[in-house]
Amino acid sequence: MECLDFAWGRNLKMVNEEFYSIRLATCGDVEDIYAIKTQSFSKYLHYTIYQSPLSMNYLRELIRQDTKTDTFFVICRGSEVLGYYHGAFHGADFFLNYIAVRSDMRGQGLGEILLKHYENVARTYGCKWMVLEVFATNQDAWNWYLKHEYQPSACSFIVCLDLHALCDAGDLCLTWASADWSAARQQESTRGFSKIEAVCGEGQLTIGLIADHICKLLHYEDMSLELAVSAIAHKLRGKRDFLVVPSLSTVPLEWPILSSEKIVSLCKLA
Repeated sequence: MECLDFAWGRNLKMVNEEFYSIRLATCGDVEDIYAIKTQSFSKYLHYTIYQSPLSMNYLRELIRQDTKTDTFFVICRGSEVLGYYHGAFHGADFFLNYIAVRSDMRGQGLGEILLKHYENVARTYGCKWMVLEVFATNQDAWNWYLKHEYQPSACSFIVCLDLHALCDAGDLCLTWASADWSAARQQESTRGFSKIEAVCGEGQLTIGLIADHICKLLHYEDMSLELAVSAIAHKLRGKRDFLVVPSLSTVPLEWPILSSEKIVSLCKLA
């Protein structure tokens, strides 16, 4: 039994004689959302911005914003939050950032209810594709998406490096404005992560700062990847412990890799 008024509205579903509702998330749901996120993605969280509980402040920002770029829905039993999904509109695509159900409620079809709702939102707003990414080692999620007719479209690798063991070229000079560094550190202390723009010779980099001990290469141009990684190591060794490098076509074996994952993009026509 299902009642769907419209994509942004209330969704009621009966499972095993119990009613569950889907509604837009509120700031009051953030602690539950974060608990479900950390519980469900603990193996992979060190690659993301959500390593510090301070990132709950960022989740509140996204939920409060008066736009339809990012949308959070929760599935509830009464007032109890049992799961959620986070979708983001990227042009003609509706990207599924996260979908998760509380561990003690899995296997009851609640994930499928959330996924169906996500797909209904995509179709209601005329999106062409429903898109998501999954870690290849997350076999249960991989099989679940294939079961629901999502197809692989691309893949990449992400690695976590030991910043202390990285070699660097001593003549590389990575610089940024002191005011920008202060602002980035202040933002990191408020919501658990931030980013800073840096210059290295003719090259430009964007570096993420996460949970006071991790940095992440977000973007680089007019320089090689190897130089970008070396410059970060030279500048941030002693200030950070780990460097995360995403969007790799292969895993460079010469790097001091602590962990690596293959990420597969999946899509489904809306």
